[in-house]
Amino acid sequence: MEIESEVAISDLRASALPLPTLGDLLTIRQEPGPQPDSDHIVFAWPGRYGARLGTIDDDWMITSRLDGAFRIDPAYRTLRVYSERTPPSAACIDVLVRRILPRLMVARGAMTIHAAAIATQGRGILLLGASGAGKSTTTAALAAMPGWDLFSDDLSTIWEGSPPHLAPSARGVCLWQPSVTGLALDPARCTAMPGYDGKFRFEPDAPLVTAPVPLRAFVFLAQDPECHAPRLAPMIRANAFIRAIRQLNLFNPADAEQHQQAIARLSRIAAGLPMLRLSYPPRYDVFPAIADLLTEQVLRCA
Repeated sequence: MEIESEVAISDLRASALPLPTLGDLLTIRQEPGPQPDSDHIVFAWPGRYGARLGTIDDDWMITSRLDGAFRIDPAYRTLRVYSERTPPSAACIDVLVRRILPRLMVARGAMTIHAAAIATQGRGILLLGASGAGKSTTTAALAAMPGWDLFSDDLSTIWEGSPPHLAPSARGVCLWQPSVTGLALDPARCTAMPGYDGKFRFEPDAPLVTAPVPLRAFVFLAQDPECHAPRLAPMIRANAFIRAIRQLNLFNPADAEQHQQAIARLSRIAAGLPMLRLSYPPRYDVFPAIADLLTEQVLRCA
């Protein structure tokens, strides 16, 4: 998505290669004054952000518990940012990058999914699981290793094609303090996240990848205290697909037609790709073995 913004978006990286065009240019600008109130609330997302989708006149309005409100025109071409500060606060930019822009991608025809994305040797893997499954910790552990590239730790963007491609998105991995300590991450590369108590953004010491890579597998994480070593096993495709549907990210979850379109898009993207369960013991020393398993899988699917 091509963006022209008068607001600095330091947490977003640009693509080095052209991607499918999603409508016209998106223009982002900051509006002075207090944020307007929504006329009607359409949907409220669960979770720490407390994001709510509403309407104001003919426009959309998204707000959250953090600073910032975002007014979007019906054609998804203009995004107006309301913040308590000028320039917008770090909390406002965090919501914009991690919650608003991924949903705009969906509204413009891409697919985003609640999953982490990691790549090695120019090939990508989606890491899926419910909140607390270990997506961010696994992603941070891999991203800190040579040969691995971070694409996303939360909402991942996928483009249809033969093969489908992962697009790199937000920078950094968001982690709670126990994971920062357990992975022995460099404190200099971990910064406190706005709006959270005890959560940090880890930025690996590696060049940022800006080019998309082919997607090679869906991997569902499953921590298992009875498991002594990590293992990958094929999943029943119907069960895996149902689990993936639950992780789809929509601009307007109250829109049944948008939901059906997203399911159809996911079906086309997942066709022919392995759907695997990664079972592993909940220990921080297991990630080198996980890296070896996933690398082997990526190479097998090349």
